[in-house]
Amino acid sequence: MDPVLAFLLLTCIIVLVPYLLWRIPVIGRHVPLVVLQILLGVVLGPSVLGAVVPGLSTSFLTPDTVSRIGAVGWLAVVFFVFLTGLHFDAADLRGRGRSFTWISIASVTVPLAMGVLLAFWLLDAFPMLSGERATPWSFALGFGVAMAVTALPVLAGILREMDLLQTRVGQLALGAAAVNDIFLWVLMALLLLMAGGAVSGTAPSALLLGAVYLLFLIFAVRPRLPRLLANACSKDGRISERDLVLILALCFGSAAITEAAGLHFIVGGFVAGAIMPKRIAEQILRSFESFALLLLMPFFFVTTGLRVEIDAGSGIATILFIVTLVAMLGKLAGTIVPARLCGMSWRDSWRLGSLMQCKGLMEVVVVTILLDAEIISIELFTILVIMAIATTLMTKPMVRVVRAEKQASPATTS
Repeated sequence: MDPVLAFLLLTCIIVLVPYLLWRIPVIGRHVPLVVLQILLGVVLGPSVLGAVVPGLSTSFLTPDTVSRIGAVGWLAVVFFVFLTGLHFDAADLRGRGRSFTWISIASVTVPLAMGVLLAFWLLDAFPMLSGERATPWSFALGFGVAMAVTALPVLAGILREMDLLQTRVGQLALGAAAVNDIFLWVLMALLLLMAGGAVSGTAPSALLLGAVYLLFLIFAVRPRLPRLLANACSKDGRISERDLVLILALCFGSAAITEAAGLHFIVGGFVAGAIMPKRIAEQILRSFESFALLLLMPFFFVTTGLRVEIDAGSGIATILFIVTLVAMLGKLAGTIVPARLCGMSWRDSWRLGSLMQCKGLMEVVVVTILLDAEIISIELFTILVIMAIATTLMTKPMVRVVRAEKQASPATTS
């Protein structure tokens, strides 16, 4: 098939098919759109289409087409972590009290610790799960990060779909997820330095350059953004062409700088979003988040799906069950227990824990980075992608296990 025609047809499929399925009421009520997008990527990969109709797969997904998809996919990842940074606002986290602090810390450290412990057992029992460049500690830490992820943008979408966005539980979930994200991105940056820069002795210089760049963004760039993006800060919030160019230049330029400094580009993209003034961040999210999630990210999901290799005879089912169970228990225990100790009802504690174990596309981004860094193997990559689908798929039903409690407007915990 002509590469251009194949690319255009594939674009139509990956944009339209998941959305049409999601619009079916019985599906949309229980399944987040992102799960359908990830599943389509897996279906188009070698595990389904490649196995059932190999001739169609090879003619449709040619090396040239896959290369074009991959290029758009990584462009999507940079923009996605930028949008994730836009959701983070340090001002919103202040004044929430000790309850929020304990819930936020426990909801990331408990699953992280459980993941690290499980990783050492997996490394001993199933050494094929480790990547070629992994050390025991880099493998354990990478696996622990994957187990502790909460997908902030997907969580916000689920809260909107379930009409929980303005509830106390919804606001707690968003705040805790934001803390989770910033903590885990820092860990990912350190992990990638450990895997790549430590051997050559460049890790200290990369950390120093990263710290200098972060201070530059906070104290030199951020104060000037309201003036540079005056239209986006106005009452009507209109983002002009000039504003858009500056925003995109900051997003991709920041990603390029941290990549060149020896840190991963995800750090630069995330920080560029996190320093945006709140009014500008809200306008960007309102204008471009749907575009990114409906058009750009599906390209990344297809690229991910092409790398998923499901082999029923490899014992993957047993490992998948253990990994999924520990991932869910870690998030539930790390959220429900501190929530109860801080005085929340069982109902709200359960709903909060159920929301926090949503992993979505954030998990897919993390495990793809780990695979590219050769910290995990393709077998573990496959397991973690399926785990991300399963935990995200179960988020809505788990929240609906308990009836919604009448709640006042969002309030801080004491």
